[in-house]
Amino acid sequence: MKLLIPALILVSLCLACKKNAPKQRSTDYSLYKIKKAISKRTTYSGSSSSQSSDTSNYTYSGTDISYEVRRSSGLVSVYNYKLSDNMYTQEQFNNGVPSTTKAYYRRTGKTYIDTFWLATNATVTQSGKYEHNADGTSAREIIHYSGYDNDNKYVYQNGNILYGIFIRNSFSPSIPPARDSVVMEYYPNLTYRTDYYNSGLPLSFFSKQAVNLLKKATYYDLLNNKNIRQSTEYSYQTDELGLVTRRSFAVYTQPGNVLGLSDTTYYTYYNR
Repeated sequence: MKLLIPALILVSLCLACKKNAPKQRSTDYSLYKIKKAISKRTTYSGSSSSQSSDTSNYTYSGTDISYEVRRSSGLVSVYNYKLSDNMYTQEQFNNGVPSTTKAYYRRTGKTYIDTFWLATNATVTQSGKYEHNADGTSAREIIHYSGYDNDNKYVYQNGNILYGIFIRNSFSPSIPPARDSVVMEYYPNLTYRTDYYNSGLPLSFFSKQAVNLLKKATYYDLLNNKNIRQSTEYSYQTDELGLVTRRSFAVYTQPGNVLGLSDTTYYTYYNR
């Protein structure tokens, strides 16, 4: 004979369980900033390959950020970022010698960076503009280089990038145009926990980041019958807090799934 329990009793039992269950403390991930990143990469070309590595050490003082990059080539670069009036200014030193190139990153409303430019001897050599959705995620990026620009637009689903349209507009006969649809896949069980650097400032300075960690990016060539021309695959190791301690990625060209680049970075954090 089945035991029937009235719905109201079930509800009260569930409420009692919740009431008696210990409260879980939320983790303040802002406490865990990257302290050191050690990267090792291999570049493949035909039957040959070459290796390189670098070690980056990060320090933080209020709103200022500094990091030193020691490369396997012997070059030691130091980058200093200082915030004043919603503008980050970057100064660079190579083997102790001040670089003639400076970078400037402007924030609007003390939220995300919307404009940047690089200047060498006071001449602008690169610039960019960032547009954001209402929730702070990246809507569009336009980056101007010498001879071409990149125009990237993003579409989101459930807090992650569903796909992007990446366009390269060429102004030089030596640089071919490009137009790709880039489909993103994410790890549903791996959450983006703390800030990472791609180059320059932390990624969260530019936009609200995706909810999950990226698993794969597949590039469909819209100028060539939507054929896949490239894919990048990512894997991670995390600690008990969900902080990434190792990130690896590999870039493959198509057709043939030919490995062109593999990269592994190991991270340590402050307060860990």
